[in-house]
Amino acid sequence: MGEDSAWVPTLQKLPAEKSATWLKAWDPSEYLPATKMPMLWVDGTNDANYPLDSLQKSYRLPQSRRTLVTRVGMKHSHTAGWAPEEIYAFADSICKKDSAPLVIITAQGVSDGKAWATFSTTTPLQKAELNYTSDAGVLKSRKWQTIPADIDAATHRVSAAVPTDGTLYYINIIDNQNLLVSTEHVEIKR
Repeated sequence: MGEDSAWVPTLQKLPAEKSATWLKAWDPSEYLPATKMPMLWVDGTNDANYPLDSLQKSYRLPQSRRTLVTRVGMKHSHTAGWAPEEIYAFADSICKKDSAPLVIITAQGVSDGKAWATFSTTTPLQKAELNYTSDAGVLKSRKWQTIPADIDAATHRVSAAVPTDGTLYYINIIDNQNLLVSTEHVEIKR
């Protein structure tokens, strides 16, 4: 939270010792490495309060199963934060015996200019998409574009060509209930 979040301006106003004490008490990096339960991470591409780079540092810390849901342009608010149906489906899949899990991303990568992800699922898929930005700079200000990705149901793999001007991308896989899961975002270094 001290690197890229809505709290940075406040922390910069504090004396260094108080800022360090605040981060020691409240920064997710102090607690996430010890977590063991499955976790769902829901965020928007342009979230100014908890940007994708901070989110990624956080969701990589737990040693448990993680599911990502990243929506282009999702607002940061209590109302927007509780709206995604994936939250309820994820909870049901853990707490209710006969509830289907969300799609599980099993691997991701890039080969020959194509981003890909492999997955497992118990529900049919509706579509897949590659979300990318050609912008650089502050994450909250970037414009995002979405293009279709190909689904190979036989190999449980989705793929899409990464636009040559892309600077950051990720893949969404959407099932027939309109529930989506996301791969990690990947920054393209040129």
